[in-house]
Amino acid sequence: MEHDASRIFRIGSAHRVTFEPPDLVVLSLHGPIEPDEMVALYDLLEGVAGGQPVMLLSDVSRSSGPTTQARKIAAKDPRAKLMGPMAMVGANFQVRVVVSMLETAARLMQGKTSPTEFFDDEETARAWLAEQRASLRAV
Repeated sequence: MEHDASRIFRIGSAHRVTFEPPDLVVLSLHGPIEPDEMVALYDLLEGVAGGQPVMLLSDVSRSSGPTTQARKIAAKDPRAKLMGPMAMVGANFQVRVVVSMLETAARLMQGKTSPTEFFDDEETARAWLAEQRASLRAV
């Protein structure tokens, strides 16, 4: 799917998602991620990704991460393969642990191998994602 302008979406009442063409999804998460919001995120990724993995930049500084039920959905949904390299900004210890568990589950259950890194600021995260772009295009 080709797009030439950024598009902004809402997931639930608290989460904002911006698609920055050609391959970056920026998430601004507030509060927990509920099961229906996890499904909506995968639906959105499927809509903008055009079948190809996209990079994710997630501001999780105001999020407690996914609920237990949302984690189960994330670990089992085959669309997780649409998530390419992911840069997470502002993750506290709890979110880092949960994300690490999800990454392990996705790797074991779906063979997902895209890297996830944690950053203190968006500028550094975007620089890392720019470096990852070449490996994403090789997929």
